[in-house]
Amino acid sequence: MIGKEYAQMENNNIHHLSNNKDYVDLLKEIGRVREFFSSYSFLQFGRDMEFLLVSKQIIFRNGILVSSEQTLGSIHSCCQLGNFADVNILLRKYRDDLFFYLYITVTARKQATQDKKATQNIKSWIENNLDDLYIGEVLKTIGKSSNLSDAIEKYNLQKSFDQINTTLNGYVHAKGIKFYNKLFSHYQDDELSTICKDIVSNLNHITTVFIFLSALCNPISIMSTDYMDYRDMGDEPPSESQYWVAPFIVEYLNANKSFLDENCIMFLQEQTNMQLDESLPNNT
Repeated sequence: MIGKEYAQMENNNIHHLSNNKDYVDLLKEIGRVREFFSSYSFLQFGRDMEFLLVSKQIIFRNGILVSSEQTLGSIHSCCQLGNFADVNILLRKYRDDLFFYLYITVTARKQATQDKKATQNIKSWIENNLDDLYIGEVLKTIGKSSNLSDAIEKYNLQKSFDQINTTLNGYVHAKGIKFYNKLFSHYQDDELSTICKDIVSNLNHITTVFIFLSALCNPISIMSTDYMDYRDMGDEPPSESQYWVAPFIVEYLNANKSFLDENCIMFLQEQTNMQLDESLPNNT
């Protein structure tokens, strides 16, 4: 009997939430981002290997992206139940995992400069023994990368990420009563709309900045498959096709460039030579 009552309560919860347009839009947007991220993760297969000198190991980072995609699935499930505090906690995990992925990229590519602490952190991570590495240190290491420091300053990313960090940490550390889950009937309609809009904004902000910085650090991460497809078929690739960008990435960055700046696409193109112009044949 208790099981039936609980199931009925969940159904009532979903029905109540579904009357709010912003809640419906939230579920759709999480689905779109998850679909995008699934394509992005697949695109990185074979492209995101790094060699760690200190342990003489090849690091396969794609598992982090696969895990992040699954976290998006968990976020969607929590939203369906109206557990928005859990959504924000998972959103922080999503952010932390993506930027640790970028932390590995930055560290592996500047091993010659002997960032011993970061290198040791990655070695400990490989050995499942990483302790006391906080997001502040991760972001600081990323920010010192010569590939990324100009962009981080240009688009004021430190400030925007500090603001997101404050919000998400409130849920992780339960800093007040508003940072807990509550019954669906306790949400006012305007409060629910604000929560849903904030989740959508933070989700796309985190994802956009990650894709943008990853492309600056490793342009091949956004390259379309055309160049290698031609090579695999034994054909000569079209001229400059190594600079073509996967269309789904062009679409996502253009839809979300406002999180950075209207000119960020041009900046990325200038810095990497990757062809992000939507008018190009491969990007339509």
